[in-house]
Amino acid sequence: MTQHPRSPRLFVAVLPLLLLAMACGKSPDKTPTDETPQSTPIPPEQFAQEYAAAMCERAQACGNLAPYLVDGCKTGASMLIGPDDVKKAVDAGRLVYDADLARQCVNGIAKTRCLQDDLSDEVQALCYAAVKGTVQKGEACSFLFECAAGTCGGTTENTCPATCPDVLAEGQECSRIHGAPCDERAGLRCSGNVCVKPVDKGESCVDNLGCKSGLRCASSTNTCVPPATEGTACEEDASCAEGLYCQDGICAVRKGEGQRCSLGPDEVDPALRGAQCNDGLVCKGAGLDSEGNPLSGSCVKPSAEGGPCMDAPANNYGFSDGCLTGLSCVNGVCTLPPVSGECPASGTCRPGVAYCADDNTCQPLRPNGAACDIPPQCASRNCADGTCTPAVNYCHE
Repeated sequence: MTQHPRSPRLFVAVLPLLLLAMACGKSPDKTPTDETPQSTPIPPEQFAQEYAAAMCERAQACGNLAPYLVDGCKTGASMLIGPDDVKKAVDAGRLVYDADLARQCVNGIAKTRCLQDDLSDEVQALCYAAVKGTVQKGEACSFLFECAAGTCGGTTENTCPATCPDVLAEGQECSRIHGAPCDERAGLRCSGNVCVKPVDKGESCVDNLGCKSGLRCASSTNTCVPPATEGTACEEDASCAEGLYCQDGICAVRKGEGQRCSLGPDEVDPALRGAQCNDGLVCKGAGLDSEGNPLSGSCVKPSAEGGPCMDAPANNYGFSDGCLTGLSCVNGVCTLPPVSGECPASGTCRPGVAYCADDNTCQPLRPNGAACDIPPQCASRNCADGTCTPAVNYCHE
């Protein structure tokens, strides 16, 4: 039986927006569980800021992001939830807001462990209960959370308002690739092409999505069981118990600072994806050389701008230089990506500032209204009919 990783649901699916950067005030070696959660209720006018901070700090702690990306993180967050959206939706009667549950939601996001690819059912339920929409299916909506079922999704026509979507009820057939989604607000997931509520330990399942958070679907018995222990079979990192990762189908202990990593062909992938070393560490020196041979490394705290690193070997097939994510190793020093001049070997100019043009030089991103040929040329990442235009990913009140 094929096992499928949990597909990121709404409150985690926004991470691609926020992974552009981190929030301020977090040192790279912290994990999401290091700090004591706050207990103060979050008023509606502060939810957007607190939500973004939790998402961005988790992204920074888990992804070892360079500090210069902070502005990109805030931009990504504002694309999802505007600073006044919640308050305006509440005042208009389009949203019922619970300040205490909002605090529990934010605390839950911040404490989600790095190798867990989704929020727990409990945290997901808290977040949805904190922002309960009242707008019905087919009616116009202007904010992500104001629909009674489903969410007020992104627009493809670049216009607002959007419309509260059709969602599938429990027992209806579904697809994880196309068509209407299962109603996440009702706690449903698409498991075995049917919308179901995830079940508890010992109950029947067809894949991991059919089990409650913290459980996995054992292929030998088709029942939900606890996370796999060291030395037992796994399908993904999240299938293993805390402190373990999935290496070549077997749960293995993550490595601490100073330990060797990427010691063979089966260890290169987990080393490069950041699973083999403990949170806050990278496997410096790991990769594949020009002939596809594995390169070993050591688990270390990644270097900030100006810190030491390892230059990548020529024609490699993946390499960890030991810098914070977003920095490049140039002559043994972690360096910001360029905003002008020749594009670096990675082909990536400074995110949010420049792009790599056809002549292999970094050129400034173009503002709305400027001529364009492809989306990467535009600051908005949206090139329509040869012109950079605002990208309406989500509507706002």
